[in-house]
Amino acid sequence: MQFFIFFIIFIFGIANAAFANDNIIDEAEKIYQKYSSAIYQIQVIDKVSNKKTAIGSGFQISNEGHIATNYHVVSELIQNPKSNRLEYLTDDDKRGKLNIVYADIVHDLAIVQKIKNDKSKNNLWLKLGNSNLSKGTKIFSLGNPHDIGFTIIEGIYNGISKNSLYEKIHFSGSLNPGMSGGPALNHKGEVIGINVSTAGNQISFLVPVEHLKKLFEKAKKSNNTYPKQANEIIKEQLFTNQDRFLTKIITGKWKTTNFGSMNLPAEISDIFKCWG
Repeated sequence: MQFFIFFIIFIFGIANAAFANDNIIDEAEKIYQKYSSAIYQIQVIDKVSNKKTAIGSGFQISNEGHIATNYHVVSELIQNPKSNRLEYLTDDDKRGKLNIVYADIVHDLAIVQKIKNDKSKNNLWLKLGNSNLSKGTKIFSLGNPHDIGFTIIEGIYNGISKNSLYEKIHFSGSLNPGMSGGPALNHKGEVIGINVSTAGNQISFLVPVEHLKKLFEKAKKSNNTYPKQANEIIKEQLFTNQDRFLTKIITGKWKTTNFGSMNLPAEISDIFKCWG
């Protein structure tokens, strides 16, 4: 009798595990089906050769056609607007033109927008959530890696990276080139971060969505003046960040270490990784 009860419990446990695994698979599938039409490939195209010079991913964040991406995806356009144009490509191969609206070079973010006479009708846009999740929460990253097609990747939220110059979410998932600028979503389909970089071996990084929220507020107040003022705004952003960075180092308490008869500076800031 005890053996029979143990056997039933064992079989029940296997069934539960299989069911749970199916739920995980189904969740990724449902999220992709529900939100993939708000995801775009972003392309910078050389006007002379009509060839792509840069590609990345982006996602719609308003019903006015605003799309978020990374600054490094569109930087070639910002620096050389006369030589390049900006376009989007959808999962069903629809194409359209984009204009740059605003950018944040420090946090590697940019907002672009479909041109006014864009004929595509896409009322699906992603809600911006928050990045304050519990460590171990499963999240879902979307984008177009290596220009091979739109993809969804499951991974784990591992909090904000410690001792980093720039605030980044540690994402245990395999981001690849071309996914830059795509969204990372929570279980509700809300954006919690933006794909930005990878260190390989499922060590990837996201920009916390809070920085995008701040940028979007600036974008809505810019009255389309950014393209003409881009260089000045970028310079101001860099100088402000440099001042913040250097002030932190100079005013911080430097650690020292003994080296023979000398007492020398050791770690001047926790953002530098040095074991020598």
